[in-house]
Amino acid sequence: MKLFLNIVLLLICFQVCSQTKNSNPNKMKVAVWDTYVTKKDGAIMHFDILALESIKDTTVIYNYGKDY
Repeated sequence: MKLFLNIVLLLICFQVCSQTKNSNPNKMKVAVWDTYVTKKDGAIMHFDILALESIKDTTVIYNYGKDY
């Protein structure tokens, strides 16, 4: 499950970054948000949320994680 979430988040990041016009596409900067959530069964799930470094709003960041 963790691998699946990481792949999905990488695809999202790639999609967002491919839509961003950048003079040098090899210099994309991302931030990794180390995230833990408690599932309904009580188990703790860990996943990383990848977002553009320029996004600072935690609500936006955590909504990326909630979407997936």
